[in-house]
Amino acid sequence: MGRLAECLARCLSSDGGRYANFNTPAEAFVVFAEQVFRYPRGDPAGRGRAQEYGRSVGVPEPQLDWED
Repeated sequence: MGRLAECLARCLSSDGGRYANFNTPAEAFVVFAEQVFRYPRGDPAGRGRAQEYGRSVGVPEPQLDWED
C-alpha cells in the first residue's frame, strides 16, 4: 500500500490543497502532492500531523474529516 500512496503523491496536483486517503485494516494513509502520511488507524498524533499539513497547503477545515 505504501507504493500506491507514493504513486498517488506523484500524480496529485499541488494547487488547491487536494488529497486522497485510504485505509488498510491496520493503517491510515493520507496522500497529498509529494507528501504521504501513514499512521496506525486511530492514532490521534498521526492524524493530527496529516491534518496540520493539510491546513498548511490550503485544504479547507471541513474537508479534513477523513475516516481512519
